Amino acid sequence: MHIDRATKFSTEFLGALENRLHVHSGADGVPLFYPDEVNHFSIQLLRRDLADLCRSSTLSDAVLDMETCQRDHQVIQSTGVGFAADFDLFAKMGLLLGDRLVLWDTVVQGMFSSPDEQIDTMALGALACQLLLLKPVVARGGLVLLPHPVSWLERARYYYHRVAQAGDVSTDFLGFVNARALLDEGIALHPYSVATDRQQARWTRKAIVRDHDNLKDEAVDYHEQLVDFLLDERFVFLRNVSVDRFHKELGARENRRDLRMLLSSGPRGESIAERRVYFRETLSQLRKSIDSQNKDTLLRRVSLGGATVGAVGASLALLCDAVTSAAFFAMLTATMGAASRWVPVVEKLFAKSKSPTLYQVFYCLEKAAEEEFLAEQSDRCPLLDAHVEE
Repeated sequence: MHIDRATKFSTEFLGALENRLHVHSGADGVPLFYPDEVNHFSIQLLRRDLADLCRSSTLSDAVLDMETCQRDHQVIQSTGVGFAADFDLFAKMGLLLGDRLVLWDTVVQGMFSSPDEQIDTMALGALACQLLLLKPVVARGGLVLLPHPVSWLERARYYYHRVAQAGDVSTDFLGFVNARALLDEGIALHPYSVATDRQQARWTRKAIVRDHDNLKDEAVDYHEQLVDFLLDERFVFLRNVSVDRFHKELGARENRRDLRMLLSSGPRGESIAERRVYFRETLSQLRKSIDSQNKDTLLRRVSLGGATVGAVGASLALLCDAVTSAAFFAMLTATMGAASRWVPVVEKLFAKSKSPTLYQVFYCLEKAAEEEFLAEQSDRCPLLDAHVEE
């Protein structure tokens, strides 16, 4: 992952929240906030720390590294716009779309625009805990959190001022206006939205940022496909697993680039409607492949040409052996139709590589979701665990 001065700023920002609000880490790593430990002086010190951080060269250095990240390091950065009803889904969408997700802080800035005595300590603590859940992702270079551009970019302030003269506009509209300001400054960020009104969001995107090269129709269409992917009930485990585990299991950014290539590619010359059909078929067969992997009868101590694949339990049987993967693929396609259009896609998923294939990553994510669910249930029922041990 890419670690730079934008990562440093984000780490210091989260560190200030954690230290001044006395946020503790639970046994499972979940941040815990105790309101009784926070007083008037805690808020004063946090206000000072955040102000000093945003006035220092640390912010300008962070913005510079974020601005040059794609050009100098070939790191694709995504940024979400609009209201996020489901923040986890919002963050995962950005992590799949790019190599690094850029989030803009407006809420903390908004809270500290009020006098100390008017700040809702409980709301601030809850927000801090939610942001601190992202701390491991920040440490791995997968996410940065910076002040909203209106606080440091003159063009963004000018665009917002002009838009304000038009009256009330949606949060999506303002988000894409901000994205337009960044793009016009030469900062390559790929904006996306998970708005409820998908058609309206699509129209807004096209109206505001349609003339930029990194937002061609193909890219916009793929953004829409990824939203469908994350909302698809066949892949509900992608929503159930935590953002930290989601990012960790994705691993190297090459995995996400493979995903983008596999899901967005199709036979040349197809229309947008035909590409969407291909996309749906690919998802369907990917789900079938994962279901097949989950069936003990398919992989329970199967010996193929001297290569053995162990029974699938809580861990993943990695199909890296060439003979094993070829034989497994032959079994799979024999039951699903070897002439199908999606076969080349699934074949790529099983291709031998030094790093886990996307198929294996998805399988790990599904198991991670199960493990986190069981751990959560165990935490809620400690008496039941004690009874079982007896």
